Amino acid sequence: MVEKTCSGQLSRPAGPAREVLRYVGEGHTIIDRANVLHLWLQLEQWLKETMPPSGH
Repeated sequence: MVEKTCSGQLSRPAGPAREVLRYVGEGHTIIDRANVLHLWLQLEQWLKETMPPSGH
């Protein structure tokens, strides 16, 4: 289960930041299969939004 921990808009010098999420029941290590999958999907989406295609 994912819980948003910040309801306001986060910002950073390069533009808006992603949401701050907390995986309920997880500590510093994300081990639940559903949470790991969600984390990797979020990372993939972030990379698509922030990294230009390499052109290779």
